[in-house]
Order: sequence, then structure tokens, then C-alpha cells
Amino acid sequence: MRLKLLLVIAFNLFLVQEVAAQANIDVNAKIDETLTKYLDVTGDGQDDRIILRIRGRDFTHPFTWSLEIESNGKKKQRVTS
Repeated sequence: MRLKLLLVIAFNLFLVQEVAAQANIDVNAKIDETLTKYLDVTGDGQDDRIILRIRGRDFTHPFTWSLEIESNGKKKQRVTS
């Protein structure tokens, strides 16, 4: 599951520049976004906190990202680029 999730994220990051151009987004703007979603990924019936942080100089340069999973207030997993 971890590899599949990483591949989905990587694929979506590659599409950012194309989407930005179609949406008239300034591709030279600094990237600094944090996205948070709550859902049960540990299978315990309680929502876990999924945090994706994306940072970059602009849309034309490589991004750095981190993906964290927190369950019951404790960090369970962290993956970074």
C-alpha cells in the first residue's frame, strides 16, 4: 500500500505544471502548501490525520514533500522526498 500511495503522489506532482498552466496559475510563484485529510488508514475504526506538505521554489523546479500519518496523536509514519 505504501508504494502505491507514493506512486500516486509522484504521478500527481508531475501533472502540477500542466494543470497550473490550464488554470492560469503563476508558475513562478513559491510553493508552500500543507494539505490535511482525516480518514482511517490504520484499520482501528478511528480517523487518522494524513498530512501532505509540499514546498518548492516554483512550479518549474523540483518540489520537496513529506507525508505523515498521525494516529491517536502519535506520528505513525513519515515519508519525505
